[in-house]
Amino acid sequence: MGRVKLDAVALVICVRFKENNMIDSTIVNAVITSAHIRFEYDCLTVRLTLDYGDACQGFGGHVLMTSPTSPHRETTEHGPNYAGVYIDGIMRTVGVSEWNDLKGKPIRVACSSESFDRVIFGIGHVIKDRWFFPKAEFDRLQKKTPTLPEGGLAK
Repeated sequence: MGRVKLDAVALVICVRFKENNMIDSTIVNAVITSAHIRFEYDCLTVRLTLDYGDACQGFGGHVLMTSPTSPHRETTEHGPNYAGVYIDGIMRTVGVSEWNDLKGKPIRVACSSESFDRVIFGIGHVIKDRWFFPKAEFDRLQKKTPTLPEGGLAK
């Protein structure tokens, strides 16, 4: 599907990539062929399948929430809402109001290269300057999360 031409929007994106230490990124076009929210090994995950025309790749797989019985679950109800931020970031970026509408939508992908082993940094709206970078969002959430006193919160 090829590279997006460098224009005013791409220049803004390059500045944003530099701010997120992704200056060596490549922007390629893709179409979302499937979108799944599911539990994998007792963890809530989201995965998009992207079709580049010459190859397909998954985007997602982050652990967004663990089950209530998991020993790794946050001990606070006030911790980061990774699932909400992730799902919201994808839907707002792509421009849909229903998860099922993601399938078939074209997007831009910020990745490490155009080769088959590319690393995806984020996704963007196909026309508008709207991007979602999960790592940057999760880092931002971590910085805002208060630390718990030893032993967690009192009940």
